[in-house]
Amino acid sequence: MLTVTAEVAKQVENITLEALYKKYPEGLVFGPIVVTRETDYIDGEKYLQIRVIFDGDHKRLDPKWNLFWSIESGLLEMGLDGLPSWSYCEKSEWEAGPPPD
Repeated sequence: MLTVTAEVAKQVENITLEALYKKYPEGLVFGPIVVTRETDYIDGEKYLQIRVIFDGDHKRLDPKWNLFWSIESGLLEMGLDGLPSWSYCEKSEWEAGPPPD
């Protein structure tokens, strides 16, 4: 599996943004897209984590839409195999940072 360098993260961000704006052409603003390599705490397998930061009404997001199916071919072309995990985070929450311990 490919290492997530800044260049790889930018490519994944571009693929992801293209898919998001195709699905949601208006009403939502996306970015940044945060791409990291994570390790599953149960089986130790590495996976790609894609965190989508967005601004707009979260009710416009389609909970039945699968981002992976829209970006899978681009990820495979880059050598990124395996099922990524993705999540959405409102921009205001992202800018506020993590909650204090």
